[in-house]
Order: sequence, then structure tokens, then C-alpha cells
Amino acid sequence: MRVLAQGVIAMLSDARITERGAALLVAQWLPDTLILRRGGQFEALLTDLAKLCVAETLRMAEGEYELGSRLSAAYDVLYALQNFGFPNALEKHRWEDAKKIPDPVRKQLESAMASVWKRRDPMRSMKEGFESDQYFAGTPGELHADLSAYMESRWLRHPSVDWIFLDMMVTRELSAFGEELKKQCFPGKKDSMGTHDKYWTARGNVSKMAEPSGLARLIGPSREFSDPNSPFSKSMAFFELMYATWRCLTGPVINPVVLRDEMLKSKNEGAAWDGPSWALIERVIEFDRAVWIVGPYSR
Repeated sequence: MRVLAQGVIAMLSDARITERGAALLVAQWLPDTLILRRGGQFEALLTDLAKLCVAETLRMAEGEYELGSRLSAAYDVLYALQNFGFPNALEKHRWEDAKKIPDPVRKQLESAMASVWKRRDPMRSMKEGFESDQYFAGTPGELHADLSAYMESRWLRHPSVDWIFLDMMVTRELSAFGEELKKQCFPGKKDSMGTHDKYWTARGNVSKMAEPSGLARLIGPSREFSDPNSPFSKSMAFFELMYATWRCLTGPVINPVVLRDEMLKSKNEGAAWDGPSWALIERVIEFDRAVWIVGPYSR
């Protein structure tokens, strides 16, 4: 982790810093900290957060030590988000010798390292399965802990960081529900545990799960696909209701009240959105209930 180490922070002065002094410290800190994360979303957001760190330090009439601590905290927020959302297919290459990484993978890795969060589509994930590059999982407790640390400092609030946290939580919930839907409700034979018998061999891919075999080739597709009252159709209708919330998170400009209304619609039908997601959207509305500008990386 490239942040100001505790030993370095301890060497910084606690005398009141000037605006020029703060600017010089940040100008030295940013290039040393970014290294492989330059030229993309990570650099843009860290630059913005650094400005918030400077503004708060000047407002509090504090010194280099406090500014260094704030800069480290800002970096930690983005670093944690990047780790949580890092593409699974590239994870093993993060720690490899650069000379051993194939050129096509190197370009993808550079792009991922320069990014904090690249949006995933849970509808595509549901169709393509849990090996899709659109599938997103992760331990919610870990993300909630990172969100809690971020929200403790109101001065550090950034609309794009708010959006990344909420988009991650919504996408993770939809991805998980999509997989459970296919296991339990997708038409076809079930195993002794009640799981579709093709789910694991098909890696959750809908097209492969729907491939007919035996008698099904003669009688055609299951009526459960077209029957609006079948468990599968009802589950898909519920998935699409929840998916409306994900669509409302498409930026760069979002109406946070409309987004909250979509969350409430699905909640009233049984959706269990993460508890912290409600606290986050309420704070967004507190800042501006009409317009939430979340940046160019939110499409």
C-alpha cells in the first residue's frame, strides 16, 4: 500500500500549515502514491479527495501531520474499493513479475489498476453465469466496514465515491439473487438438494442450462418459461423489479429521490437491500435531493 507510512507521518510537522505548504506536500505525495494507478479513475478521485483533505486541514488550522493522516485515510478508501471490486480474472496477475505477464493481460491489468470500480451488469451476469466478467460477489461485511470508515468523515464525502459504494452493494445483491434464482427456480430437473441439475456443470449459464435433453427435445420448452404464474416467471419478475434500481444508478446524473423510490418499491415486495445502502442514499439526498452528479465512470 503506497501511503504515508506511520514513520513518515511522525516526522511531519504539527505546526499550522499554509495553503502553499499544503499544496507542495500534496504535489509530492500524489505521484509517489499513485505509481501504477495513474491516468484513470483512481488518479482523478484521489486528486479530488486530496483537495478535500487540504480544505479540512486548513479549516481546522492544523499541520502537516494531520494532513498526512487525512491523505492516508483518503487513499485507504479508494484502495479498499479497488480491492473489493478487482476483476477476478486479473487478481493472480497483480503480484506477478511484470516481465512474465502476457501483453494482452498487461493492458487489461494496467486499466484495472488505474480504475477503482468498473460497473458490472447483473442482468448479463444472471444470463452468462458466475464465471461471467459481469458477475460480482464479495463479503458484504467487508464492504460495510469500508463504508462505515468512509462515512465517519463527512468532510471526505465525494459524490462519485458514494456512487461506487451504492452501486457495488446493489450489484452484489442482484448477482447473488440471480444465481439463487437459477438454482431453485429455473425449469428443469432438480437434484436431491433442490438445485437445478445442470447449474454447476453449466457454470450458471442460462443458455446451457436450457439445452433440451431426452424427452424435452420432443415435447419442447417447459411451459414454466411462458406461464406468468410459474415460480420461474414470478422470480424473474421480481429480479426485474430489483434491476430497476440498478438502472436508476446509471449516471452521470441521477435523481436520488427516484432511486430511493425504486429501492422502496422492491423492498415492499421483499427485496432485502443491504442496510447501509439506505443510510448512504439518505445522506446523498440530504446533500441534494434533486441532482446527484456521479461522474463519467458510471455508465
